[in-house]
Amino acid sequence: MGVVLSAFTLLNFVAVLKGYDNGLHTAQTILDEQLRDMAKLLAVHSTRISHLGEFDQTAIAYQVIQNGELRERSHNAPEQVVDLQAGFAERNFNRIRWRTYTHYERDSDTWVWVAEPEHQRDHIAESVVLHTITPILISIPVAGLLIWIIIGVGLHPLKALSAQLQKKQPADLSPLHQEGPLPTELVPVVQAVDELLVRLRQAFEREKHFVADAAHELRTPVSILKVHLHNLEANLAGHHTELQAVRHAADQLARLVEQLLDLYRSSPDTGLQQTETVDLEQVAQDVLAESFELAQARNQVLELFAEPVLLQGSLFGLKTLLRNLVGNAIKYSPTGGTVRVTVGRRDQHPTLIVEDSGPGIAEQNRQLVLQRFYRPNTDTNRQLPGAGLGLAIVSHIAERHHAQLVLGSSSDLGGLQVTLVFDRGAAAAVNPSLPSGKGRS
Repeated sequence: MGVVLSAFTLLNFVAVLKGYDNGLHTAQTILDEQLRDMAKLLAVHSTRISHLGEFDQTAIAYQVIQNGELRERSHNAPEQVVDLQAGFAERNFNRIRWRTYTHYERDSDTWVWVAEPEHQRDHIAESVVLHTITPILISIPVAGLLIWIIIGVGLHPLKALSAQLQKKQPADLSPLHQEGPLPTELVPVVQAVDELLVRLRQAFEREKHFVADAAHELRTPVSILKVHLHNLEANLAGHHTELQAVRHAADQLARLVEQLLDLYRSSPDTGLQQTETVDLEQVAQDVLAESFELAQARNQVLELFAEPVLLQGSLFGLKTLLRNLVGNAIKYSPTGGTVRVTVGRRDQHPTLIVEDSGPGIAEQNRQLVLQRFYRPNTDTNRQLPGAGLGLAIVSHIAERHHAQLVLGSSSDLGGLQVTLVFDRGAAAAVNPSLPSGKGRS
């Protein structure tokens, strides 16, 4: 609306300026015609000098020269004969500037010279032009107000539609609801948006059911496979490399199924949208306790630097996020390595840091590993199991919590450092800084 009013005002302003300039030019032309007519009138009456007195009371100056002699002049005209050259000109006398016109009558050998003050002509021309453009100047704000009201009323349904769309939650794919009849122009827009929402809802439902059903259906055969492998190992004497490889593949498949379920549970239309007050320190303690047995099997050290940090978020989502980070750190750290978790604040922003003593991730791959099923082609990745979903799940949950996810290198441990900085507005308590104490296990 502001653009329309600005364009309207600018166009009218330019039109007024152009009209003012053209009006002045036209007025000056009319005044020149009057000056010429006055000179011709004086030439006609030059034989009857008594008729010239009627011009003495005006601001017009004139001279009548006949046969080379000054026959008549006004009281404000020069006493000497002026330079005679037919046509219009400008001349200064009596301390002001004059517009002059000289007319010659060949039959009577008479020169008539008339002059009019420039300031008087300008005043007359400006008065005429200003009286003409004043209604236009007054109409501009009135027209602007009318445009504002008309466009405002016309855009009200569109603003209401925009407000309704802005209030929609990410998981709300219900059709739009408008109070009262819609303008004809908006009906196809609303219909198209509703159809798009329906298609999106159907697509999300198909994806959700596919992932959930596939993961649940895979759990049963994977569990049965692991039971049979256990029984087979018990019945077969000795160490069988092929059997160990099959068991390793079954464990990897079970892990993939769990990650697919985590990916489904962290989708926008599931419980991840249900927020509560979560203590990040307690979450870190719980996840490290769950991971203790796995770390102990690899003779690794788990360290926790933490203080109570309350955050509005999803408890399930944050536990899943940290579980994936700690699991990756344990998997990629060497035997006897270290995994460190830090919970605290930086500049009043809740912060979670997970770092390890593993090989880390090359800088050119740090954004790629956040994509689903992407794993860098390195010797370490070829030796270790994985499907490339762990960091993708972390990235998804971080995005849902409006947290900034940064992958870097640990200056203390030498491996990967994952830093999550949560939005300050999500904090439910204020703590001064990152903690200085630590625990080891």
